[in-house]
Amino acid sequence: MANVKKAPLLRATQALFYLNAAIWVLFATTTVIGMMAESPAQTATIAVLGALMFGNAAALLVVGLGLASRKRWPYVMALTIVAANILLTVTDQFGLPDLIILVLDVVLLGLLVADRRSYAKSG
Repeated sequence: MANVKKAPLLRATQALFYLNAAIWVLFATTTVIGMMAESPAQTATIAVLGALMFGNAAALLVVGLGLASRKRWPYVMALTIVAANILLTVTDQFGLPDLIILVLDVVLLGLLVADRRSYAKSG
């Protein structure tokens, strides 16, 4: 029961991963629909971009769920996904949606680092 005190931190982290995933589903949906309306002939580009965006949403959801196990591998995957999202967000065109995602990812990174000891001893 050592993790009882940290349970609110875990729940907050998971909630932000789920929110992040939902935002990515929204972004992916609007992007794919917009591209289909503007450039329907670019099916390969639309498919790849959609797969990447929906794949990111799925990865965020899976990692958020996996963190509850308090095992090391979901923690490492969470750090990897958040770090990759931060890097990719700042190396692309930057607008309000990017700022929202960047702030969310930086907060997630901070929460993961703050709770790192909860994952250090497990497999």
